[in-house]
Amino acid sequence: MILQVTRWLSIGLTAATCCTLIAIIAGEVAIHGVGLPDMTRLAARSQLVTDRDGRILWGFLAPDQRWRLPTKPEDVDPQYLQRIIAYEDGRFYEHCGVDVIAFGRALWQAARAGRVVSGASTITMQTVRLLEPKPRTLATKLEEMLKAIKLERTLSKHEILSIYLTLAPFGGNIEGVRAASLTYFGKEPKKLSPPEAALLIGLPQSPEALRPDRNPARARAAADAVLRRIAARTGERTAPLARLPRIVSQPLTRVAPHLAQRLHRALPSAETIRTTIDGELQAKAEEIARAAVRNWGEGVNSAMIVVRLADMSVAAYVGAADFFDDRSAGQVDLVQAVRSPGSALKPFIFGMAFERLIVHPDTVITDEAVEYDGYEPENFDGGFGGDMKVRMALIRSVNTAAVSLLKEVGPANFMARLRSVGAPLQIQDSDAQAGLAIALGGGGMTLANLTRLYAGLGRNGQVAPLRFRPEDPLPVGAPLVSPAAARAVTDVLADIQPSPGFARRTSLNGGRRIAFKTGTSYGFRDAWAVGYDRNYAVGVWIGRPDGSPHLGAYGITAAAPVMLKVFDLLPVPPEDVAQTGVSLGSLASPRELPERLKRYRVRDAAGAEVALAIDFPKAHAVVGLDKAEPDAAVPLKVRGGTPPYQWYVDGEPWQSVPTHRARWHPPSSGQYDVLVVDANGRSARSQFWVE
Repeated sequence: MILQVTRWLSIGLTAATCCTLIAIIAGEVAIHGVGLPDMTRLAARSQLVTDRDGRILWGFLAPDQRWRLPTKPEDVDPQYLQRIIAYEDGRFYEHCGVDVIAFGRALWQAARAGRVVSGASTITMQTVRLLEPKPRTLATKLEEMLKAIKLERTLSKHEILSIYLTLAPFGGNIEGVRAASLTYFGKEPKKLSPPEAALLIGLPQSPEALRPDRNPARARAAADAVLRRIAARTGERTAPLARLPRIVSQPLTRVAPHLAQRLHRALPSAETIRTTIDGELQAKAEEIARAAVRNWGEGVNSAMIVVRLADMSVAAYVGAADFFDDRSAGQVDLVQAVRSPGSALKPFIFGMAFERLIVHPDTVITDEAVEYDGYEPENFDGGFGGDMKVRMALIRSVNTAAVSLLKEVGPANFMARLRSVGAPLQIQDSDAQAGLAIALGGGGMTLANLTRLYAGLGRNGQVAPLRFRPEDPLPVGAPLVSPAAARAVTDVLADIQPSPGFARRTSLNGGRRIAFKTGTSYGFRDAWAVGYDRNYAVGVWIGRPDGSPHLGAYGITAAAPVMLKVFDLLPVPPEDVAQTGVSLGSLASPRELPERLKRYRVRDAAGAEVALAIDFPKAHAVVGLDKAEPDAAVPLKVRGGTPPYQWYVDGEPWQSVPTHRARWHPPSSGQYDVLVVDANGRSARSQFWVE
């Protein structure tokens, strides 16, 4: 009898062993037969653009329109990691992907209760489900278990946790604990408080029903349930939440959208793009830009850029006042828009004239009517100021002086110099065909390039590319003007009076702080202000993106106050902007000038001084006057010579004037003889009829 029992036991054990072996073999075959989970969802991630300190500026949704940020175990609070493993999968580090003990317990409880009492899904199984979402059936559950085992054999526990932390759902289109922590609490998951961690542990159980921003009571109850379950499993003493953690609902799209879009297009596959932006300065600059256009009416927009001179890195980049305002083309990057610079290019014309010693800052120049091949520039106010020093002509933004000096420099040479430093002035014709009108805004330039040019003046004439990322190469400058010429221009620009309501800025040593120039394009279409101190350059543009007039908006009244407010946000430099240590040499002031530099005289194309001549009325001309007009007068216009000009009519002295133009009221019709004599005794004569 005993032998028979022993025999049957032996047979039974052998059968059980065989069945076990068969089951193991079948399981291995099944595991071998399934593939690894599809990693497509894991690869489709959001991209973040950050400031220089790693703070988020702007984010871009993953291709499937989800906020999905890569997250590793070391990226989260250690207590959160410990608690989520205790809550979801206490034997995560021991099992092979399927927790046999938990599975057996779940089957036993279900058999006794007639329903599912507890789950047996491990973190690895949940990871498979997150990678390949499928309907919850017995077949998919079995496949999930097989793939979990295969995943464990392929990846480390650390890698599996990384996938889970990246893909776990947290409501809406938020996936992964980092996206959830940033969105709900405005902080990185490494800084989660215990209540915040409990809230995020419970949320994936029912992401929509437990969203704390929509269902705070349910979210709090779920967090309490998490704490109770963790306490039961670990023996940890936890107290229920006194209140729900503060939900900030912080979007991942915050500031610097135009720069973010630009870098996103350049680096579409980068997970994180770190910039040189100062996040706090950027936010405040955007506030200033919004305030600047608030009172100007619909359709007006503003752009600005702040550059560190030392390394040409961009500290702030405001492409538009409001990215979401379609009425003012808010999504157009106006830092890159080509607009007419108005008078903002004049400092570079004067700088090139200084470099070639065509004039000196102390040279006397006459603001008077001039004509070059039919082009007669006029000043903004329509008048002329007579004799003044060249430095004052730049401070006052005298158009006639800028045009005369550009003629000496040569428009084609000026264009070539701008192009050589990577900041071309865009015109319809070729550079060689450029006319004198470019001195007054007859071309196009971007705010980015114009600010680079001014930064070049602050860098002793060396213009360098902008840097947007720490990885960008350090600047290698190209010479725009000589160091002495750049220093001379800076010394002049630093004397420009700030806008009404702003005091002159001073550096720590009491010197002038900001060298700047404004510009207003024809028809009030563009208002500019660009300036620099020893450390920063700031460029501001205000106008209508569609190019329509922005009436009443001058550079000095609209753009300059905005620029000065931005400078108020920047640290005070230790030294005056003009104290660069560069020797001015022959451009030093004051000094005894050589005779040819004491006064600037208009010269012809061959370089000879223009001879004195009466341009109007021409000899033997007939001038008709409207007798019904009480103020009818004959315009007298002279070319060349040296002011002041003494006019004689029929041999009698009439008037001495400091400019090339005068208005004479004839007493009656008839023939008249006019004579003009300049300061050097040269004369010109014209006889004409008045009807």
